[in-house]
Amino acid sequence: MSVPSQSSPARPFGFPTYHPPRRLTDDTRHLCAAPYVDQDFAHQVIAETVEDEHRAVAPSFGFDLDPVIRHCFRARRLLLARHLTIAALVVAGLCLAPLATMSFLSLGYTILGVRWSRTVTPQRLRRLGMYLAGGLIALCCLPNALLLPLTLLADTAPASTPSPRSPLTPSPQEPSPLAGLVEDLLRFAVESDLLGYAVQAQAAIGRIAPFALTAACLGLLWSFRVKAYRVISEELALDAPPSRPDLPNERIVRRVNTVAAAQYGNITVQQSEPFLGSGSRLKYGWSFALILRPADPGSDAPIAADVGPRIYQRLKDSVTAMNDPALPYGARLPNAHQMEYLVADGVRTLTDPLLEPVNCVPYSTASDEVVEAVKRQPQSGLRYYERVLVTGVGNDVQDADGRLLVRAQELGITVSAFVHVAVEGGMLYTEFVSAVLPPIQDRYQLGDTLRPERVATRALLDTLRDFPADVAASGWRAGRLAWRMALTHWRMYRSPRTERDLRIRDYGARRSVRELAADPLIVKHLQELDAAKYAKLIERAAGDAVLGFLSENGYDTAEFAQRIAQVQNFHTTVFGGQVAVASTGGIFQQHQS
Repeated sequence: MSVPSQSSPARPFGFPTYHPPRRLTDDTRHLCAAPYVDQDFAHQVIAETVEDEHRAVAPSFGFDLDPVIRHCFRARRLLLARHLTIAALVVAGLCLAPLATMSFLSLGYTILGVRWSRTVTPQRLRRLGMYLAGGLIALCCLPNALLLPLTLLADTAPASTPSPRSPLTPSPQEPSPLAGLVEDLLRFAVESDLLGYAVQAQAAIGRIAPFALTAACLGLLWSFRVKAYRVISEELALDAPPSRPDLPNERIVRRVNTVAAAQYGNITVQQSEPFLGSGSRLKYGWSFALILRPADPGSDAPIAADVGPRIYQRLKDSVTAMNDPALPYGARLPNAHQMEYLVADGVRTLTDPLLEPVNCVPYSTASDEVVEAVKRQPQSGLRYYERVLVTGVGNDVQDADGRLLVRAQELGITVSAFVHVAVEGGMLYTEFVSAVLPPIQDRYQLGDTLRPERVATRALLDTLRDFPADVAASGWRAGRLAWRMALTHWRMYRSPRTERDLRIRDYGARRSVRELAADPLIVKHLQELDAAKYAKLIERAAGDAVLGFLSENGYDTAEFAQRIAQVQNFHTTVFGGQVAVASTGGIFQQHQS
């Protein structure tokens, strides 16, 4: 992952410097393979990151957006060529063998209907009914609408009078040379039985065309799928060098370069979700507000101005201590990372200092001076969080002599914890939020399971499985994909105009590319346990950091210690039909009916 460069003191905001990675991470490879498996993923990624040139992007951790966007454009071009080719063969089949083609298309539409009925929602069903009703009404009214102008013209047109025959116009009795030539050709065709040969040729073509067109469609679908699978299994293999496909034009190249630089900033510009890209919230969250009073009742020492920054530093030290080399090897937490996290509202004016003045793109990096100022002034327009992530690979299993027994396994999930500290009105406010990002869907991880020598066989099996449906939907998919690609360029063209027309607009990121590819839920029980474990570990580190700071600086810790003890030692766990409530005093179990 690229390391963002800090802004210079003269410039409080800026953009990081992007360096293409030497090796693609596992998440990057899986996200690059996703558009070849799911074309909707490619549309969503391009719509979020490219089409609006003035919109911010969600932060990226553990993956790189640049190759993902490039593979999305490449996958769309490959899919468009496939759909157009198959649609052309379907049109040829309707001309040469209409009955057989219509029968095959009916089978494909039936399969598509069955698949669609499994995923349809009531909202989509009502919308489809409205579209069908409107289409039937339009078809009923269209003939009358077309005939009405002709009827009006016929009623208002004056009676025609015979025009005098021009001397240059041949008389009706005189045959024209063209008519004589046609008559001679027809006489020759009848005498040589060419019409019979034509009928026989048409019948032969009608018998051969269905098989030839079916074989052509099957071969083309198989070849396109082999191409996609070779990209996934070879170009995106574990040890393969980074692949960066070409982009359609220079404008898209400039936008992708901006996105690639902005994805590693420490500012998240959004409107509704401050922890965008972190996944779903966990139940391990709390917020406390307590009065900062001295531990000695007779002391009247004022509250220091740097209480917030010092607590953040204490939290950093606590998390760093989890991977202290002095700890035993198995007791360390090597996959814990820390980063600065600033949250900004996405609704901005054109003259906002958080916007780059030339291109009106939100800045993604704040300088160290800005970060320290926000820590001291928590009521500002920027909100600071100390973010702690646990992801990646843990420790290897070693014996007492340090020999490797079992290699560490990828965690698969990303656990994030956000800590916010604010001193306002003589009180200390502490907030803790935890979230977990589920793993990437299994279908996007095809490159890790598909061996290169099995590409042709796997492509053939998948082609045979989806063959009728792919042929039947080729025309619709080609038109839809061409429309989406044209819409991308039109929206990029409209983006500067929209920017000039509106003085205030939403510049915030809407969706995270990593969240688009994630599973809806965590399906592995061990991953659920890991999410709970690491969230509780970071929660304990955050509570101890605040408590240690208060104790060392002479503040009363009784109220905070009581509240944090209630949070850490009292929780509810549901196992099947039982509710287990555990605390330091004992365990209470209640059976549900």
